[in-house]
Amino acid sequence: MLVSLQVSCVEDTAWRREGARIEVGDMKNYLMLRKEELKKRGVKGFTLMEMLIVVAIIAVLIAIAIPVFTSQLEKSREATDGANIRSKYGEAMVAILENPKTDITGNAYVVELQQTVADWQNEQVEAGLQSLDNTDDVTFTDLDKVGQGKKAKITYVASTGKIEIAIV
Repeated sequence: MLVSLQVSCVEDTAWRREGARIEVGDMKNYLMLRKEELKKRGVKGFTLMEMLIVVAIIAVLIAIAIPVFTSQLEKSREATDGANIRSKYGEAMVAILENPKTDITGNAYVVELQQTVADWQNEQVEAGLQSLDNTDDVTFTDLDKVGQGKKAKITYVASTGKIEIAIV
């Protein structure tokens, strides 16, 4: 048997129902009775409690998604930086092959790094760059010093025949 409900006030997390208190543990019954009363009156929609629960669930999902999104964004910045360094290395190699007696210095072959976090977060990109270091004519300087505002500078000294890729 349904009882007509009148909520007069909220007092210490308890509700009033015809002079009797509904404790928080009895909230489910209250919500069910309240919803059925609203249906009888022809009122459609969600109750405030249902809306608050939905908002809380969405907030938890967002709190989980943001760190995952930011780490993936950083990994994509690193992949971009690695590709740009390899591209500038290729350009420098073409210039060296065209004229092997010319030194490459200055800012002709500089890559502005996009990373915001120090050190490499993506091991595959770092390993790909280190594979360039395994050749006899390329040396890396401070490869682990990447981060925000850093640059990768490619230089070549014709007398030694060595290419240096330095993070500055």
